[in-house]
Amino acid sequence: MPMNITRRLIQLLVVGAIVIPAPRVWAATCTYTGASGGSWGTGTNWDCGHVPGSVGNTGDVVQVTTDNKNVTGDTTVTIDSLTVGGGAGYSETLTINSGVTVTITAATPGASNINVRSDGGITVNGTLAPTANGSGITNAGTVTVNNAATLKTKGGLNGGGTYTFNSGSTMVYNSGTGDTVASQTYADLRLGDSSTTATYTAASSGLITVNGTLTVDTTAGNLDTFDGNNATIILAGSGTPFSMGGLDRFTENTSFVIYSSSTGATILGMGYKHLRISPSSGSPTFILSGYTRLTGDLSIGAGSLSLNGVNLDIIGGSLVGAGTIFCGNGNNTCSSGIVDIMWNTNLGGTLVAPGACFGTNGTYTFYDLYMGDGNPGTMTACGSFTVLDEFHINANMTFNGGAGSYVHTLSGTTGTPLVLSGALTANTNKFVFTGNWSGGNTTIPAATYNQLELNNASETWVLGGRVITNSTFTLTNGTFSPTGTQCTSGSPCQFAGLAVNGGTFNANDSTIQVTKDLTLASGTFNAGTSTIRLTGTTAQAITSSAQAFNNLTLNNTGTPVGGGSANDDITLADDLTVNGTLTITQGELKPGTKNINLAGNLTIGTAGLFTKGSGTLTFTTGDATFAPSQTVTDTSTGGPQDLGTVVIQNSQ
Repeated sequence: MPMNITRRLIQLLVVGAIVIPAPRVWAATCTYTGASGGSWGTGTNWDCGHVPGSVGNTGDVVQVTTDNKNVTGDTTVTIDSLTVGGGAGYSETLTINSGVTVTITAATPGASNINVRSDGGITVNGTLAPTANGSGITNAGTVTVNNAATLKTKGGLNGGGTYTFNSGSTMVYNSGTGDTVASQTYADLRLGDSSTTATYTAASSGLITVNGTLTVDTTAGNLDTFDGNNATIILAGSGTPFSMGGLDRFTENTSFVIYSSSTGATILGMGYKHLRISPSSGSPTFILSGYTRLTGDLSIGAGSLSLNGVNLDIIGGSLVGAGTIFCGNGNNTCSSGIVDIMWNTNLGGTLVAPGACFGTNGTYTFYDLYMGDGNPGTMTACGSFTVLDEFHINANMTFNGGAGSYVHTLSGTTGTPLVLSGALTANTNKFVFTGNWSGGNTTIPAATYNQLELNNASETWVLGGRVITNSTFTLTNGTFSPTGTQCTSGSPCQFAGLAVNGGTFNANDSTIQVTKDLTLASGTFNAGTSTIRLTGTTAQAITSSAQAFNNLTLNNTGTPVGGGSANDDITLADDLTVNGTLTITQGELKPGTKNINLAGNLTIGTAGLFTKGSGTLTFTTGDATFAPSQTVTDTSTGGPQDLGTVVIQNSQ
């Protein structure tokens, strides 16, 4: 081969091995000098002589700082930093058009990589997005983000300027190292992106309102976290305004989360500190999406909360508010769901302050309701509620029925609608048992209640031990069947008023003490071998509706006989029949115009008094004998009593 050809071939090979460098990225400072309202995409509008952020110029430092210049961002660009506003008392603005993205690369990331001075303003109709962690926005002027537009930050929202997030806009915090979520009113708010894992923390004592959806990014391999700090977070959106991809990545700390949509919403099932249902208007329904745990208060100010059959734990706070709780989905059709309220808590009422017991009550319906976790404490009702399955008062826990006319309805059908391992403080509430167990009888636990009512025509109620009521015991429907095992002579069951308004009262061999009126208005009273004692301290009345007692003892300890007061009077509303012994131990029996039919003995004690009326006292025995089987014993002070008209039937 000729030498010159060989040399030429070598030259070509060497040239072929040369690495050609990438185009140089220029970093100029570009200040807008064009006419107001001019285009970013016109190079002659800038003092640097080219379009800032265009290919080869992605390191430009851009300034819209010339007096009263308004620039239209109509070109997608990448720049180093952006400053809007000259700070000289004029007004400079930048409008980023729809479909346009301005990307900030920030060779030196900082809080002011996007800097809006006091006389400046940015309107985003497209996207404004820093890409370097630490690149933030400092705003002393105005930033407006419009529908379908996106504003991102990797270094927070800083400065004392005004941010306006109009409906349909999106604010994204996506620093790979976490960030502080500013106190603002957002449309849609997104925390995190799909490339890093970080914690985003609500501003201290902040107020964060989201009118659309708050999304915490939980894509695979990127479990971002939202720390509520001590902020108030208002979720005003409908649908599902809080989204975390089915995971609980919310650190509640001492925050308040308020769902406030006027049309209702789905509440994300997760852990909260304080959770409030407070619609901006109307009475919408909010639905729990899954298991929810609170370490503070749950308040339902208006509208309704649907538990949707899921479990809810309230640990150390109050369940309060004048709204409605459904155990199901907008109704009380449910077959699961446990509400477990632990520690020292209040149930019902209107929220004034955590830990207080107060005011008006809502309408609450639970499937299962548990109170206590084994630690000593007291839970106080501030409103009415219904439990459809079982109400458990756990060991070491005391349930205070509340100082209001609250009705606690237990409709369980398991035979144990009230499971009392702890204690009751009766206060002024009322328990109503309405369930029917198809497998047998329903047990009323031994306790002191205030008012107690039984009302199911198909059910038979028995006692688990001695029962005391501080107000009226009422049988409305069904069968009540106490025995001498629970209501003994030495420890009788005691009712501050007994009213049989329906159903069947089987007294069996029990001893029952009544301290107010005894009214057999309707239904059936089967006396059995029981003893009924009237032991009031004020006047009492007996209404028997032609139904007989077995043994009846009158021992009213009101103002003593002869004291000129009616406090120890026992009067009859209708005729009285006693098949056993009638004993007047203390107090004054005033039959008035009513008749007394007595098949057993009459005993008048030293402090007893029988004041005759116009009625008749009839001694009767079913076996046509009198003298051998019936006696009148009078040991009262002051000599023999005047019994008025006495009839002895079938005497020998």
